[in-house]
Amino acid sequence: RLSVMSVQILRVAPPIEAPPKLKPEPPKPKPEPKPIEKPQVKRVVTPEPAPAPIPEKRPDPEPDPKPDPVKPDPAPAPEPAPPPPVVPPRFDADYLNNPAPRYPPISRRLNEAGKVLLKVQVGPDGRARQVVLHRTSGYSRLDDAAREAVAEWRFVPAKRGNEALTEWVIVPISFNLTR
Repeated sequence: RLSVMSVQILRVAPPIEAPPKLKPEPPKPKPEPKPIEKPQVKRVVTPEPAPAPIPEKRPDPEPDPKPDPVKPDPAPAPEPAPPPPVVPPRFDADYLNNPAPRYPPISRRLNEAGKVLLKVQVGPDGRARQVVLHRTSGYSRLDDAAREAVAEWRFVPAKRGNEALTEWVIVPISFNLTR
């Protein structure tokens, strides 16, 4: 009789080696404290409007090669010359023979004296159109005498170039008592 032998195959594990010496791990860094989070602000961005479309540039029409012989180009109008300055009216011309105002006799007796300023509107004909008291002498008799005399005076009218104008002029009249 045969006997069966049982054979067991053992697997042999490789020899166990000692684990290699591990370097000690460096200490783990401590986690940094988390920064305090700021609340996020949402920014609203308004888009810029789209630029207006640029109109298509049309080419300029070609100029006529020859100017029209019948119609010459008009010459540019000359700029108008500035008007000449206004020359104010005058009352001091020697040839006008304007009489001095009459000194009121009562003003002489009362020793009233002073200077009157009259504003006179002189017309283009050289005559006084209006006579207005501009500054008093302080005595109504003297003011009235000056106004009456100047209303009859002749003036050289104001002029712009050769054109006579209506303008205002201040006329001083002095009443002085000299003995």
